[in-house]
Amino acid sequence: EINVIRQDKTTGVTTNSSANAGYSDALRLDITASIPVTKWWSSDNSIGVSYNKDYSKIPDYSYNTKSFGADFSTSQTFTLPKKYKIQTSFYYSIPTSSGITKTLSAYQWDLGVQKQLWNNKATIKLNANCIIGTSAYRSHYLSNNLDIYWKNEWEGKKIMASFVYKFGSNKIKSSRSRTTASESEQN
Repeated sequence: EINVIRQDKTTGVTTNSSANAGYSDALRLDITASIPVTKWWSSDNSIGVSYNKDYSKIPDYSYNTKSFGADFSTSQTFTLPKKYKIQTSFYYSIPTSSGITKTLSAYQWDLGVQKQLWNNKATIKLNANCIIGTSAYRSHYLSNNLDIYWKNEWEGKKIMASFVYKFGSNKIKSSRSRTTASESEQN
C-alpha cells in the first residue's frame, strides 16, 4: 500500500489515503570507504546509487515511471596538536522521481570543533549544523488533478556548545571484571 494524495480541482481540498497501487521495484548499491589519509586525518565516505520502477493503476493517480537516484556523504576528521579535533561532514542527494513525486535535491554541511582539557577528563565542543543546506524533504506532486509542493523541514541551522567532565578515577576496574553478590552466590 502507498499513500494516495488526491486534490479536488474546484474546492482545492486535498485528501490522503492508503491504497494498493500496483507495484514498485527498487535496486540500490551502496559503497562505503573509511580512509586513513594521514596519521592526523581520516575520511569516511559513502555513495549510493538506485534504480526505481513504479506502477499504479489507481484512477486519477496512475503512473508508470522509471528513475535513477544517487546520494553522497563524506565526513572528514582532523586530529590536531594540543588535543584539538575538527570534524566536517557533507551530504548531497540528486533530484529524483517516484510515481508522481518529483523529489528535489537535498544537501547539508556540518562543522564541529572539540578540545580535550585537564588530562582528558574534560571535553569542550562547538558544533554548527546545517551551515549550508536545506535540512528538509522537498518534493513536487504533479498529476492531472494534483499540483502540490511538499516540504518537511527538520531542525534548521543551529550552533551547539557542550562541556563534558568525567568524575572519578580512571584506574577503577571495568564493570566486566567486577562481580556482584548475586553472581558469587550463583557460582
